[in-house]
Amino acid sequence: MKEQTHLYPAHQSKILDNKIRRLLQNPFKILKPYISTGMTVLDYGCGSGYFSIPLSEIVGSTGKVYSVDIQKEMLDKLKSKILKLKIANIIPIHTANNNTNLQVSIDFVIAANVIHEIPDKYNFFKEVFETLKPNGKLLMIEPDFIVSRQNFDNTLAIAKQVGFFEYKTINLLLSKTRILIK
Repeated sequence: MKEQTHLYPAHQSKILDNKIRRLLQNPFKILKPYISTGMTVLDYGCGSGYFSIPLSEIVGSTGKVYSVDIQKEMLDKLKSKILKLKIANIIPIHTANNNTNLQVSIDFVIAANVIHEIPDKYNFFKEVFETLKPNGKLLMIEPDFIVSRQNFDNTLAIAKQVGFFEYKTINLLLSKTRILIK
């Protein structure tokens, strides 16, 4: 079922990547228990790279980070950071229709503050499920102030219809989270 959604404005991307958020939602602390050197990961709805840049460091030179966003302006901000920091293992991907069409197997997917923006959640979860390796994980993070408990639970139900199982909840300030496993 498709629903009416909105996109976070690219011109406000600095709000998404600031020192206060890094204190409250440190990407390294969130990701390191689930990511290791050499992994192939997907940052779905990567924005300007809040999680992509740390993911790049965690997976190292033998790993890959596919950073996908529907907004070209967000990807342009990420590409600028990639050039400035001389990062070689992030692959930015622009998608016009929420489909990545990735032809690689992924170990781990993060979708932070983005699933509520996706009109066709079933197809999103189906594509992620098909892209993930066996036992691959998807970390969902949704903002408390935008996504109600009911909507979050409805989203989880859609993920389960596709075949995901709930694996773990992370206690993250101002967020609803779930790690799902294939």
